[in-house]
Amino acid sequence: GSPVVATSAAQGAAAASEAEHVMRSGDETSRLLELFRELQNCARVRREHGLDVKLQDLRDKHVNRRIIASFLDRVPAPDLLRDEVRVHVAPFCSWRGIPLDEAIEEYLLDLADGICPQDSELPFARA
Repeated sequence: GSPVVATSAAQGAAAASEAEHVMRSGDETSRLLELFRELQNCARVRREHGLDVKLQDLRDKHVNRRIIASFLDRVPAPDLLRDEVRVHVAPFCSWRGIPLDEAIEEYLLDLADGICPQDSELPFARA
């Protein structure tokens, strides 16, 4: 082969290697940005709602449900539930794009499922 073809092939290989590096760097940057957003979310839940959420918890597909349950479970008396919903559950649901009524319904159904045995004659219908 001629030196021109060899140089073009070498330049092509170098360009492909550089493109692969940029793509990999883009993937790494994307992963770092996602990690940063997740850490910000953990900090926000702690700061605004007084609830510690671990990074791995945020990666769970049921995280919103569990956080809402934690808000409601920490209420020591029934007469304080309204304030917990107003101050923590409703803003959290709004932030995460979850309908408040559905979140509370899911919580109550999960609570009822935990109280009643699975073979109970009182089935709880889920929407």
